[in-house]
Amino acid sequence: MAPLIPELNHTLHQATRFAIMSHLLKAGGGDQFPNVKRALGFKHASALSTHVSVLENAGYLKVRKSFKGRMTRTDLVVTARGHNAFNKHLEDLDRMSARGIAAPEAVA
Repeated sequence: MAPLIPELNHTLHQATRFAIMSHLLKAGGGDQFPNVKRALGFKHASALSTHVSVLENAGYLKVRKSFKGRMTRTDLVVTARGHNAFNKHLEDLDRMSARGIAAPEAVA
């Protein structure tokens, strides 16, 4: 039997990184950096870049840079490892919620 509280993926459990991965997967597995920034409501690219770096270092996404004229285009693409890790994380969360972990009883 699986443990009541599974060991969650701390890289993906962080809310911003979870939102990045969710957005990219809903977008078909990848999107341009400015689109992700806008969709998630980031005001500063540096904050998003920090989380993207963590996901890239974990092997969950690839950052692809290209140029169109003088403009830099940055694409964020979910890797197979990232897709598998995200699905497992969702399964772990689902398993936790399905078991209905009860809150501790109130002390009178």
